[in-house]
Amino acid sequence: MRPTFGTAYDPARNNFDLLRLVLAGLVLWSHSYSLAGTSDPLRRLTGVLEGGRLGVEGFFVLSGFLVTQSWHRSTSAGTFAVKRALRVFPALVAAVVLSALVIGPFVTERSLAEYFAWSRPWLVFPGIVLHRFLAVPGAFPQNVFPGHVNASLWTLRYELFCYVMVAALGIVTARRRRPALLAVFAAAWLAALAQPDKGWFGGAEYWLPHLVSFFVAGMLFYELRELVPYSGWTALVAVIGLGAGAAAGRIDAALPIFGGYLVLAIAFAPGLPAAGVTRYGDLSYGLYVYAYPIQQLALHAAGGRLDPLAVLAVSLPATLLLAALSWRWIEEPALARKPRSAPASPPAYARTG
Repeated sequence: MRPTFGTAYDPARNNFDLLRLVLAGLVLWSHSYSLAGTSDPLRRLTGVLEGGRLGVEGFFVLSGFLVTQSWHRSTSAGTFAVKRALRVFPALVAAVVLSALVIGPFVTERSLAEYFAWSRPWLVFPGIVLHRFLAVPGAFPQNVFPGHVNASLWTLRYELFCYVMVAALGIVTARRRRPALLAVFAAAWLAALAQPDKGWFGGAEYWLPHLVSFFVAGMLFYELRELVPYSGWTALVAVIGLGAGAAAGRIDAALPIFGGYLVLAIAFAPGLPAAGVTRYGDLSYGLYVYAYPIQQLALHAAGGRLDPLAVLAVSLPATLLLAALSWRWIEEPALARKPRSAPASPPAYARTG
């Protein structure tokens, strides 16, 4: 039997935790440069690719794959929603409290009394699902990006949208899920290509179809896992596809499928040193949601200007420590309350012959 993603994927033994940690670290590394006022080396080398952006896109591919599995293993839409909420919101609320109510008061131009009497710090809580990032005017006045308290949280509203999409597709298209997913992917992919690249400061009209295309690519790889070949030759084809996209000036067109394939191929690869990654828990989400304010704080302490490698050297260990504490006291206790999942089931076509 030829190897496929389905035969290679072992839900109990894989490299997803390692990859998520690497992707979150890639975002932190890239932000160390952008917050210091320069482009990261990958952007300077390629002129197109950027570490932080690749990290976010990779996250959405992995999330599409794993959240689709979570849907299939949930006994109802309600249990699926509870599981997603328990994974996302406890650490997110902690990150918002840390950013707006602990760090914010000490890096603002306002007095403490004025700051807490001001409505803006409190509005950031509902603002996470309505706006792109957590900003408080007057914070970090000397930094390259003043007012940005936790800009990394801009992706969360798109992630939450994708969760709703998974549930909606699961309910409405239960018997025709694959054609529906292909249609949604094609629509999102084409809509993303039709938009000029606006980078980090693009709005929902750009980022929603762009990130949905990566998320749905992950969903498709899960749904079609028994059909997707898993071999070195297929990985080589994916690399060639990325090269062709880059040569044509449309690497963004090639990344969701070819880049998504390579990310998942690494997730299933045997032999990677992934066993000890979760020794202190799954730190990837904490690394992502806590890093930005720590990096901004490091720059603030240095008067707003600091070498990117110094930002990295200060923020990485501090954020890992914070992520470990978050896992131990916030995320792990919340996840212990998740509803029980149903056993993993084979693909629909295998059940029907």
